[in-house]
Amino acid sequence: MLELAFAAVAVVFALAVAAV
Repeated sequence: MLELAFAAVAVVFALAVAAV
């Protein structure tokens, strides 16, 4: 489950980078 949470954080971070 931790890897799923880490993947979710990575996706959110990627979206934040794309928004810049």
